[in-house]
Amino acid sequence: MNIENGLPIDPTLSRQRRAFLMAALSNGALIGGLGWNQAALAGWFGKTPKPMPAGHSIFDMRGKVLINGRNAQQDQLISGNDRIEVGRASQLIYAVGNNAYVVREKTILEMQGRDLFVDAMRLISGAVLGVFGK
Repeated sequence: MNIENGLPIDPTLSRQRRAFLMAALSNGALIGGLGWNQAALAGWFGKTPKPMPAGHSIFDMRGKVLINGRNAQQDQLISGNDRIEVGRASQLIYAVGNNAYVVREKTILEMQGRDLFVDAMRLISGAVLGVFGK
């Protein structure tokens, strides 16, 4: 039995929960397979997800976001060789090529690549969630 945040954690239960969540995510159950509608998705993402317009990368941006040291613009294209800095109480949801990322507050992320291809990512601080397309 492990202790996390002062509460006992059963490692078997944690593994079972993790396996269930991984199966649900891989089967789309948590994204739409159980009847989630556009309103539910908008509640999760803050607005209804839709394909990005050509030449745009930023789906949602809150607070202070810098791309290569300059203030990010909503209609900006982020390439595979950019440096992203997200400030306190800020967030960035963006796409590069077929991949989508959620960058949380107080994050510095350096990408290495070319055009719409990311070959490597260096997370200097903070948190990033990535979803990789085919």
